[in-house]
Amino acid sequence: MPLLKTMTAFLSLLMVGNDFFYSFPFHSRTMLDHGADLESHTKDLWTPLHLSAYNGHVEFVRELLEGRGAEVNARETTHGQTALHLCAKVIFLFFKKTLGNVIDACHYLQRIRSHQDLGRLLVSQGADVNAADGEGDTAMHLVWDSPN
Repeated sequence: MPLLKTMTAFLSLLMVGNDFFYSFPFHSRTMLDHGADLESHTKDLWTPLHLSAYNGHVEFVRELLEGRGAEVNARETTHGQTALHLCAKVIFLFFKKTLGNVIDACHYLQRIRSHQDLGRLLVSQGADVNAADGEGDTAMHLVWDSPN
């Protein structure tokens, strides 16, 4: 099986659940080191950058942008969102989970901090803060009023 199809299958598998959450950077790096296409994607065009941004893998996102030339403003097809949109959406979701959930608040607040760092990294690497998704929302709209 060609490596590109293997990488695409791997990314699609990641979309099913969080089984590979912690090992995603390691496996993706290994596949990219062996010639997998950086722009391999799921059926919704989630690239390694989208998945890494959504899951808060700050250092792997830095590697993808600075060392491997990933396109910071690449869009997925479902909602036309960039990595910055996904990062903002996660910040909102984790913030929402901290409300009324004191026991898990520390965990969620740490994840929020990680995604804030990620958002700063994306912007410093040229992410378009004014880019609107398919519904006309920018990343800032998603932080303050995410529909999900």
